[in-house]
Amino acid sequence: MASNSGPAARDNGHITHNDASSLLAPGTRCTIIAGCPENIGMIVEVVYRIGRVPPYTDGYKIRTVTGRKFAQLWHGNDLRRGTMDMAHTERWKLRPLVTPGLDESVETERKVVDHAPA
Repeated sequence: MASNSGPAARDNGHITHNDASSLLAPGTRCTIIAGCPENIGMIVEVVYRIGRVPPYTDGYKIRTVTGRKFAQLWHGNDLRRGTMDMAHTERWKLRPLVTPGLDESVETERKVVDHAPA
């Protein structure tokens, strides 16, 4: 069971995010970092947060940014191959492309300053 001692806790061997700064807002673009190997690296967009609804500890509905179909995913007990561009997944399988809680313009500005020539 997850503990609330910090921004992330372990639940079922995976890190779960349980503070407001790690929640992903609708429209947040992420890369898939776990799950089906054929889907890892795909860029997706958060549609909405499902939350703690079995079988998800911290679930999200996502869609592919390009409209390309997921290589494969489970839909109930059926393995679907190349038929869907929307899916449900766990938060720990998503890495946001912009730090959650930061304004995108602030993040861009930080990158420009950090990489400015000396």
